[in-house]
Amino acid sequence: MRLEPASRSFRISTVASSDPWSTLEILSAYRLGLCALILGLYFSDYRPPFLGASHPALYELNGFFYLLFTTIVLTLTRAQRPAMPWQALIHIGGDFVALLILVFSSGGVSSGLGMLLITPVAAGSLLLPGRLAIAGAAVASLALLAEETYRQFHPDAQALAYTQAGILGVLLFMIALTGSALAKRARESEALAEQAGADLAKLARLNETIIQKMEAGVLVIDDHGNVQLQNRAARHFLGHENDHRPLPEREPRLWAHLQEWLRNPSKIGDATLGTATGTRIWPQFTRLIQGRGASTLVLLEDSRRIADHAQQIKLAALGRLSASIAHEIRNPLNAIRQAGQLLAESPQLQQQEQDMLQIIDRQTERINKIVKDVLGLSRRHSTPASAIDLADFLAEQRAEFLKISGANTPEIRIAPNKSAIKVATDPTHLAQIFHNLWENSCTHGHADDRPTIIDIESVELADQQRVLIDIRDNGPGVPEAIREQVFEPFFSTDHYGTGLGLYITRELAETNGGHLQCLASHTGSTFRLSLPTASRGVAPRNA
Repeated sequence: MRLEPASRSFRISTVASSDPWSTLEILSAYRLGLCALILGLYFSDYRPPFLGASHPALYELNGFFYLLFTTIVLTLTRAQRPAMPWQALIHIGGDFVALLILVFSSGGVSSGLGMLLITPVAAGSLLLPGRLAIAGAAVASLALLAEETYRQFHPDAQALAYTQAGILGVLLFMIALTGSALAKRARESEALAEQAGADLAKLARLNETIIQKMEAGVLVIDDHGNVQLQNRAARHFLGHENDHRPLPEREPRLWAHLQEWLRNPSKIGDATLGTATGTRIWPQFTRLIQGRGASTLVLLEDSRRIADHAQQIKLAALGRLSASIAHEIRNPLNAIRQAGQLLAESPQLQQQEQDMLQIIDRQTERINKIVKDVLGLSRRHSTPASAIDLADFLAEQRAEFLKISGANTPEIRIAPNKSAIKVATDPTHLAQIFHNLWENSCTHGHADDRPTIIDIESVELADQQRVLIDIRDNGPGVPEAIREQVFEPFFSTDHYGTGLGLYITRELAETNGGHLQCLASHTGSTFRLSLPTASRGVAPRNA
């Protein structure tokens, strides 16, 4: 019968053991004991009369060769050479030959030694493919019948045992069929188990990747405070990269919070905690299992990120509402302004009435500016970034701003750089950013006793591929209490301000892949603008 590679139809079952080599070692140990038994009994004073009754010399020679064969195959099994399919054939084939000779030399099936064939047939059904195992049982059965037929022509033959040979052959077939069926099921179960194990391994890797990539911190803690699992975000929040101490020692405040929640899960809801890194976190607890060995899942959310997300939702809704209102205001506002201008041309108006019309004109102009700003926010879109030489651009915009600044003309000082710095942004947006910041300094940084001075310094961060531009004035500065509010829409400390200037400026910066922040400063106000360098090639993102 043709042998096929083990990777195809000739597969080794693992019914008897998780390792088929261990099964062969057990079979070799059984064979070694059997050899010792048949030889020991034969040469002892207690030898049964049927051992070697027909052919004593053949019995002895077969016994010693069987012992030698057992020693050789045991060595081959330990070395795992040759491959498993050939090893199984050698083991089972050698057993068939030796045991059939043993039966023949002891007087045939009537000696009862034919029952020893059950072991190799059973082993073959487990280790060999089904057809090959059944073929082995057929060969053994035919050999037994052929032996009885041969003994019929022997002059010293006693009663023949065809019935016993037939029954034994049927028994061998049944064992081979049953073992083959069990082996087939075992192989199928093994394949399913391997597939399930591979799927579970993939799922575990996927879950681990998802958990590690989550922005929320994930902790799994047992009842003793031992951390069983933590992701990168949790290590970042807690600031303990290589700390394996229990949670009560690492973060006693979080542990106390957890214990309070365990005593009364409905008591704690929206409390936030400060960590050693200065981050404010919002912990959420979930009990995974109850009883002994219970664990608790702790989710750590950055409270600042949650607040920023809520703020973005609020601002988005506010922007849509404001744009809708501004659009409705624009038409009647234009009509009011036009009517006021026509009324001002009348020669019959007195000076007081002229003053009132000027107030109307100024206030309608202010409202019109608010409408333009709001509509500009709702309609703004990104344009392709250009490589802009920062020094030349600042000098050009400074000259343009000084022409239109009016009475409150500031002194704008640009610090030189050793090498040229280029930024990747939309030039129209960048011009509006600088004009808005300079106008803000003129409005809020102006003092009656001295002129407004604006200093501009820039530095290129080569490793981060970004440019930092600091705009600093000599005014009273931004109070710390409102530093985070100056970028909110419609927030202004000036009675005549729209409260949209800095908000629009920051939105323009972020539209071009940058960021604008107000820094703490001892004198004056300092705004830091961060923009990508032209070498980075970052395309501006949509507003």
